[in-house]
Amino acid sequence: MLIFFFNLLDFLRLRTLIITDLDTIDSANNRKKCKVSEGTHTSNGCINYWFTEEGGNDPTKDELLGKEEAEKIKENQRIAYQVPHSDGDACGRSFEAAFMLANPVLFDEVIGDKAETREIKVWEATRNIEKTNFALMYAIQKTDWIVPRYIDQGLRWLVDYPKDTEVDHVVERKD
Repeated sequence: MLIFFFNLLDFLRLRTLIITDLDTIDSANNRKKCKVSEGTHTSNGCINYWFTEEGGNDPTKDELLGKEEAEKIKENQRIAYQVPHSDGDACGRSFEAAFMLANPVLFDEVIGDKAETREIKVWEATRNIEKTNFALMYAIQKTDWIVPRYIDQGLRWLVDYPKDTEVDHVVERKD
């Protein structure tokens, strides 16, 4: 199904930032979802589609975390998924985890001296979060926070995207 979505974006030549979750899993343990440090791969079909060559294997979690900026860009599209908010720190598996790691002063329960400690605390803190309420609270009520690194990188690409690559054709509608 993803191929239809990407084909549509290609056809329309829309500048597109795809923000998605890393969703790490342990492929040796029945694809069980797990902390990023324990993960081997991602269960995210969009990420796997983006980085897997036809007939190839899905990228490992370590390969994904090692991707350079240029590897996350395909013409007028860019993918963004969780990376450590600062080098050497823990990495969130989901938006909520990445948000907490980027904003520890807002979440007393995730403060710790070591990356491993913070990862464990965030893993526990995000287990029962209601995603919609979490997003709305920080979009509307509590607005003084830091954007997680992966989203910031993606938005900077979107803003800095070369203007000379705009759509050079118009699709006419025939009724």
